[in-house]
Amino acid sequence: MTNRSVNPFAVAAIAAIIAVTGCQTDGERPALSLEQARKESAQFDGPSFVPPPRTIEDITRILDQQRRVDVVAEKIDTTAADRPDPQGLDRRGTALFYLERGRAARRIDRIPQALSDLKKALALSDVLDPDERHTILGNLFGVESKAGNMADAIRHVNQAVTNDDEKKPIRIVALQTLLARFQARSGDLTAAEHALSRANSVIDGRAIAESW
Repeated sequence: MTNRSVNPFAVAAIAAIIAVTGCQTDGERPALSLEQARKESAQFDGPSFVPPPRTIEDITRILDQQRRVDVVAEKIDTTAADRPDPQGLDRRGTALFYLERGRAARRIDRIPQALSDLKKALALSDVLDPDERHTILGNLFGVESKAGNMADAIRHVNQAVTNDDEKKPIRIVALQTLLARFQARSGDLTAAEHALSRANSVIDGRAIAESW
């Protein structure tokens, strides 16, 4: 049996991208670039130790601070989600408007609105660049998954795979891994195995090595 070494950058970057390509619940961040993935992987090199809170009062104070931040963030997202439909924007501006309003709706759990806005953005995405289209698809398959619409979630992951090119192997691995997870949840274990096989073929190939 061949003994393979594991590239820590690949492991860390794949984990980071899976966390932000749409399977996250808040929809706040777009997909990671390769440079961002490298920065994420640096976190695995030995982060500095931060001592835990020492008393109940410390813990309570931290929780209160977080609650205040959450309340402010929810108000901002509610205002963004309540914006009226755009008037006078070109196709690109309209697509980006619906993307941002849909993401805001997603963060405050307005699932029907999020789906409607993100689908409108996708319908106009022919005027967007591939990374912007990826962001729409990432949010769409995340919301569809949360809503239990696994067939639609899988369809949007496949669209994201088609949208991305071979120059982004880490993203492709992340999407294939996520696709396997969704297909397993839907009960199609054969398709899940095929998706994992495709992810492994990218890892085993030279694409990730060349991305260094």
